[in-house]
This record gives sequence, structure tokens and C-alpha cells, in this order.
Amino acid sequence: SDIFCVERHKKDFLEVIKNKLDIIFANEQEILSLINGKTFDEVISFSKEVNKNFIITRGAKGAIAIKNREIVECPAKKNLNIIDLTGAGDLFAAGYLHGQINNLSLKESLNKGTELSSQIIKPALSGASATFIPVTLKYPWLASMFVIKIWSTTDPVKLDGLDATGSTSKAPPIGI
Repeated sequence: SDIFCVERHKKDFLEVIKNKLDIIFANEQEILSLINGKTFDEVISFSKEVNKNFIITRGAKGAIAIKNREIVECPAKKNLNIIDLTGAGDLFAAGYLHGQINNLSLKESLNKGTELSSQIIKPALSGASATFIPVTLKYPWLASMFVIKIWSTTDPVKLDGLDATGSTSKAPPIGI
């Protein structure tokens, strides 16, 4: 989510993270906002305390995974000609999840996420599909990643009356 959404729904997000999720993706600003933290050491302490699989992207500082008190870091790709970062976080998550589903190590999964998100050089078209199409041509397994359900349809996550898709419908949430 974005930092403004984190600020508006902090209590609900903390509840969901502590009681319903196994894997949490956030960027550094979002997680710091969520825990009212000032330093990244506070993020690491929180992640170890909650004892879930936290994956935190840190821009030029790379990414970090914290799982079962294990901390693994992955550097950012260098010398990229990035035009637009739209979708980079989603692609990172897809690469990481691909690694985890295929029993890769935390380090290998972070590398998959970093590799995939570094492909986010946007063509002249606009919108998510403009980014998605060229990337799925290079990584065909990615297309199937966008239909993975990450929570039970019998117990949808609710935030102020909205389901995880941001709608008030009773349709089950799908996607990442």
C-alpha cells in the first residue's frame, strides 16, 4: 500500500499483519510509518517480534527479507535506465513469490524479485498492462502469478468496510 493508506489504516494493518498474514511486502517508508519507527533497526526488531516473512524494498539500498529471525539482504541493480517505477513493487513481489513457491532460498527469492523489478522500463503505452506485457514475454511464468489468491475467500480481509480489493462487493479477492 502507499504511505497515506498506511497512515489512514494503521491500526487495521497492524491487526491484519499480526493475525492474518504470513508474508508482508512493504517499502521502507511504509513500514517505518506503520510502526512509528525512526530507524531501520526498529523495523528489524518489529519484524523479528512479529515473526512473519517480511520483505522490505529499500530503493537504491536494495531489499531485505526477515523470516524466522533470519535476515537476508540483496543489493539493488546498478546502472538501470528506469523511466517509470510504476509496477516495480508488484513485479518485485511476483519474483520473490516465484522463488518461494519454487523452494528457493530467501536470498535467491530476493534476487528473483530484484531481477524482475529491474525490468520495469516502461514503453510508450500507459497503464499497468503496458508494463506487464513486455515483462511477461521475458518471464512467461509471471502471467500465472497474478491469479494467486493470498488469503481465504471465506475470511476476506476488511478495512473500514472495504474488502482487500478496495470494494464493498462480496466477490472473493484475487491477485497480488
